[in-house]
Amino acid sequence: MAIEINEKELKEFIENSNKPIVIDFYATWCGPCKVSEPVFKEFSDINSDRLEFYKVDVDKNREISIEYGIKSIPTFIVLENGKVKKKIVGVATREKLEDLISEYKLN
Repeated sequence: MAIEINEKELKEFIENSNKPIVIDFYATWCGPCKVSEPVFKEFSDINSDRLEFYKVDVDKNREISIEYGIKSIPTFIVLENGKVKKKIVGVATREKLEDLISEYKLN
C-alpha cells in the first residue's frame, strides 16, 4: 500500500530502507494524478513485498520535489540507496509501472 509522506519522513525512510522505494509525486488538483491514483494503489498493494511505495504531494513538499527534479506531475520515480534509478512522467498505466520496476521483479 502506498503511504502519504512528507519531506522529513521521506528522508528517514530512504536512510532506513533496505528495499527500493517507488514514489508518486502528485497534486490534489491534478487530473492525470487522479486517474493514476487507483492504478498506483493497486500496483503498490501487489508489489509491496519487494518495494516500498510512497506518495508525495508536490504542493506541500516543494523542496523534495525540486531536489528530485519534478517538473511535471504525476511523476513516478524509483530510488535505490537514495539515488534515482528510473523515472516515468504522466498517467500511470499498469504497463508503465511494470516497466518502472522490471529489474526488481522476482524470477
